Amino acid sequence: MKLQYNITMQHLVDFNLYHAKNSKYFRIKFLLLMIILPIIMGLYILFTVIMGSFSLAAVIIPAVVSLAWVLLYPTIFKKSIATSVVNLYSEGKNHEVLTAHTLSLENGKLVEETGNSRNEQAIATIENIIETPEYVFIYLSAMTAHIIPRKEIADSKLLDEFVKALKEG
Repeated sequence: MKLQYNITMQHLVDFNLYHAKNSKYFRIKFLLLMIILPIIMGLYILFTVIMGSFSLAAVIIPAVVSLAWVLLYPTIFKKSIATSVVNLYSEGKNHEVLTAHTLSLENGKLVEETGNSRNEQAIATIENIIETPEYVFIYLSAMTAHIIPRKEIADSKLLDEFVKALKEG
């Protein structure tokens, strides 16, 4: 059973965005970064009220900045991840990443082949298999995965059978 597909920069960006959205570490980081500015602004407002230097501007400006931050930060976070991925992968040639891939199951192993290499991994060592409407991610570790774009696989039944065989081990 073999799957053949190409990996593009967009696939890498999509994987990293998915991982950031679903990773416990990134969720905590995202939430902390999103709430830290509103907390600081709230403390500033509280401090101005306590110190008796209360003014309407001292409340409205920090409140507007905090609201803008909460509304805009999710987009900023996503764009920063996408930009980082593109910049990191643009530093090298990445012939083994941005190329045609073949995945197959052979003797209890997941085999990945590109034009220049062949890698084998015991199916039992696969950490997780995640299916989304656009992708199948076969996690090899907490941060790395085979990215299988569903649109690249002509026969969706073949992909479903492949994933089922992987899950059954």
